[in-house]
Amino acid sequence: MVEGVREQALELGLKDEASRDKGITDMHRATEPGRTFSYPFFKGTALK
Repeated sequence: MVEGVREQALELGLKDEASRDKGITDMHRATEPGRTFSYPFFKGTALK
């Protein structure tokens, strides 16, 4: 999911390329034996 939007995220300036690529590398490391990964989802609501 996250890997599939690389170009869009970079174009929108959501992350710089080096930080984004490090994050993807870190997520892949979570699949190594003895490692875990947690990705919580949050929903936000704004009121004005």
